[in-house]
Amino acid sequence: MVETISTAKIDVFSDEKQLEYEQKLETASAIVASIAHELNTPFSAIGMGVKGAKDYFLVLLENYQLAKKNNLSGLKSIPPKHFEVLSTLFDDLQREVDFSKLFIKILIQNMKQDLTQQDSMSEQKIYVCIEEALRQYPFAYREESLVYWDSKQCFSFIGSDFLIRYVLFNLLKNSFYQIEKAHKGQIHLWQTMEHNANVLHFKDTATGIPAEMKNRLFQPFASNRQHGIGLGLAFCRKVMRDLGGNIECHSVEGEYTEFLLYFPPIKKI
Repeated sequence: MVETISTAKIDVFSDEKQLEYEQKLETASAIVASIAHELNTPFSAIGMGVKGAKDYFLVLLENYQLAKKNNLSGLKSIPPKHFEVLSTLFDDLQREVDFSKLFIKILIQNMKQDLTQQDSMSEQKIYVCIEEALRQYPFAYREESLVYWDSKQCFSFIGSDFLIRYVLFNLLKNSFYQIEKAHKGQIHLWQTMEHNANVLHFKDTATGIPAEMKNRLFQPFASNRQHGIGLGLAFCRKVMRDLGGNIECHSVEGEYTEFLLYFPPIKKI
């Protein structure tokens, strides 16, 4: 009798936790959808403005240099450091616009539950997914130079290149946040082929993960980041499990964090 009551209590508790999770997800989805709707239009307008003004602005800078070289009277001088900033101003603005729009897309994608139906599953090559992710990711100043990718090993898998790119976007975004926080670190990617799985390794040498976070790292709404929602790694785990693989994390606080993405090998007929 005692065991029956205990089991019933556990079932009720489990149902309540599931309901709480679904309510949180529904609320977060509504918020993100609203944000996306409100911000996409102004971001697109800013992007078009930046693109249109960039070419003419560069002409103005060239004319300024020409006027300075010819000692034009009445010319107000721009300090060299400020001039250097101005020369990349519109590229920096476009990068911020791209990152903001990508961040919104990542949030929206993280909310989606039925991932395998969102995109077709077909044979993909891991190096193509990585190349495209690194090409599309809107790196901030000098961030790209911190990423090292050993592309010697390659494997194929059955899945969605779109979803794997978003997994990589999540991991990159998290790592760069930790690198900035620690004022140190690099990101290393490499592939290994094991007997029962092909593995993509994603490692950063920034802050590592606090011990109290390790057990709930992949749980929805678990985050140790300020203003973090805590859906990114839960999204990554769902993607990997939906294609028949998995994701694990090894970390030493203060030293490194390494994610291992396990892809099932393609069965030969």
